[in-house]
Amino acid sequence: MKTFLSTCTKLSVTAVLLWWISTRYDINTILEADLTLLLLAVGILVLSNLAGALQWKLLLQGQKIIFPYGRAVKLYFIGLFFNNFLPGALGGDVVKIYSISRVEKRGREGLAATFVDRFAGFFLLALFALAGSGWLLVTGEAAVKQDIINYIFIVFGVFILATAVLFSRRVSSLIYDVILGRYKTFAPVAKFRESHEFFHAYRKQHPLAIRVFLLSLVIQLLRIAVHYVCALSIGFEIDFIYFLIFVPLIALVAIVPISFGGVGVRESIGPPLFTSVASIAAIAGAADLAAVTQLLATLVGILVGLIGGAVFVATRQTTGKAAAPAGSVTAPAANRRD
Repeated sequence: MKTFLSTCTKLSVTAVLLWWISTRYDINTILEADLTLLLLAVGILVLSNLAGALQWKLLLQGQKIIFPYGRAVKLYFIGLFFNNFLPGALGGDVVKIYSISRVEKRGREGLAATFVDRFAGFFLLALFALAGSGWLLVTGEAAVKQDIINYIFIVFGVFILATAVLFSRRVSSLIYDVILGRYKTFAPVAKFRESHEFFHAYRKQHPLAIRVFLLSLVIQLLRIAVHYVCALSIGFEIDFIYFLIFVPLIALVAIVPISFGGVGVRESIGPPLFTSVASIAAIAGAADLAAVTQLLATLVGILVGLIGGAVFVATRQTTGKAAAPAGSVTAPAANRRD
């Protein structure tokens, strides 16, 4: 009952946000979008997700979970599909972790790898926002409001702290032995500490860390480029650096599980962020164009996510056709080894 009420609430929030956006902004420009550029955005997002599947596979290997790249791609795209239809923007991660737990019997390792995969992405997004803001400050083009820049510095500082908490044995020892020392025999604390050890598995894997960093840099740059190309498709021509600064902030807010797949959230906060820059606000209909840009980026994401839906349906059908021994239970093909 609780899950049903939560789902209904998030559906309502999504519907209300989309209704509010459609009444506040003129979104008719979406019908005039350049289809060629939208197809380019789709191609860029597909490419970024193929690279994302490789990054996830490498992180799983860091936990000694090894399977073919093809299976990683399937699960990754299936995860993208569920990201669009489960609350927040992390529902697909749950699906991937469940698959690892069910087939490999390595749920905590799968959780660690999937969490680090997501963490690396957000860390790079925060780094892009910081670098973009820093560039504007150094060049004297501080067009972004100071409070937004301060927020970006705070967010990046939080990620630095989180990195220390996740991967530093000294910090984890401080947490568990000093801060939580009197509770270390308490079952939840002991279990969390045991799970924390799986994050420490990456500490000395320096070649892996470098590859993940470089891959994540490319992946997140491509995903920001999707928003930029969507903007160009409707004639919203502004400097790419503002997408480096604002798209990470939009992505961070969109993970809050108040709507399905972050739909409505991105479109709500995009316009105020972009129009906080005077030169952008001066563009005729800038707020409307910023809202449509986020709507188009969402539609592109849903379209690419449908690839995962098709893969999920195809594997389910394949499993259904496969003959199973009497009395046996056949696992969903999406969860089987290739």
